[in-house]
Amino acid sequence: MTRHALLCFRGTGGEWGLDYTSRVAQACSALVEEIDVDAPATMGAAPVGAATDPLAPSGFECVHAMVEWAVTWVRNNPTRTFGVAAYSLGAIGAVVFAQEFRPGGRLQRYRANFLFGVTFGNPARARGHTFYMGEDPGGEGISDIRLPEGMFGAEWADLVQTGDLYGNVLGNPLVVKVCRDAYALVMTQQLHDPLRLVFDMLPLILRIVADSVNMPLSIPGTITSGFLGLIAAFLPYLPVDNDKTAAAIGAAVQGIGFALAQPPTAPHITYEFAEVWPGMTYFDLAVQHVNDWAARTPASA
Repeated sequence: MTRHALLCFRGTGGEWGLDYTSRVAQACSALVEEIDVDAPATMGAAPVGAATDPLAPSGFECVHAMVEWAVTWVRNNPTRTFGVAAYSLGAIGAVVFAQEFRPGGRLQRYRANFLFGVTFGNPARARGHTFYMGEDPGGEGISDIRLPEGMFGAEWADLVQTGDLYGNVLGNPLVVKVCRDAYALVMTQQLHDPLRLVFDMLPLILRIVADSVNMPLSIPGTITSGFLGLIAAFLPYLPVDNDKTAAAIGAAVQGIGFALAQPPTAPHITYEFAEVWPGMTYFDLAVQHVNDWAARTPASA
């Protein structure tokens, strides 16, 4: 039986067959075929790859590699219907890939083949966007990359927990900008897993705090959980006399809470356990979404 393709854009270190996107594809295998988007961020059949390589490419370079691979796949399969499943860094790749289907994009002529998408912890999530009848978690993705407005309706689902800093920065635009600037800088550097990423972002955010309050706070380049615990206790006592200071402190509070969650970065790595509704996890909802939209359109090879 002909099935739709499900292009799987993994997060850093995601292993084929084991990560969220693969598991969604497996759960929906009656309707979709798993297509692994190859990129340095992921691990192949063996547990090796750039996710553990000290000479790894940057996050942005990995996104570019994902997009180019997927563009080539579409061109090589010009009549194949497909959807995407994406997680974390891979979700940025999926969004940039989707941009190629805009008028004037490299894949504009294949737009009718692109049927649906689902993401977990999407750093490129637009403010207020979740899933059909989903509750607004209140924030937006930490990246400045976004889906083209109006390109998708309910067929694109962004699944995000409230405390997931990468997919849901809370606060006003100034708070978002502080987090976004730190994230963008780290993304130009060597590839990071979710935990290392936030620990590399936080010194940058804390230095903004120190500059904004004009206090000689000594922020090391490498920080520990113990140091973050001390800073967290100190932050409420800093003087807040302008919007910049308030934004920097707000960003730091979110980042520290995310890093010190149990397990660290928990809201970003527990989508198979966390419930979006009583009795249904985010992972279950992703499976339901893919099965629903895949069943609506006959597959084309």
